[in-house]
Amino acid sequence: MKAIRIRKRIKSDTLKLPQLKKLVGKDVELLIVATEIAKNGRLADRRFPLRGTEYSFDDPFSPAVPAKDWDANK
Repeated sequence: MKAIRIRKRIKSDTLKLPQLKKLVGKDVELLIVATEIAKNGRLADRRFPLRGTEYSFDDPFSPAVPAKDWDANK
C-alpha cells in the first residue's frame, strides 16, 4: 500500500485532486488533517517537533551510559 500526501489550501467544500486519477474505482481511505503554521510562516512539520526550539544535542549518537555500567557486556 502506498500513501499519497497532497497539501492544499481548501477554498471550498469541493476538492479536485487530479493526482488520484489512478485510484478511480478503488476503495480508499481519506484522512484530512488541518496543518499548523509555524512562527516562521511555514507549515509546522510534526516529524521534527524540536526544530526551531532552543534544544540541541552535542553528540546524539554517544552512549547514554558509560560502557562500564552495562551488565550485558560481562
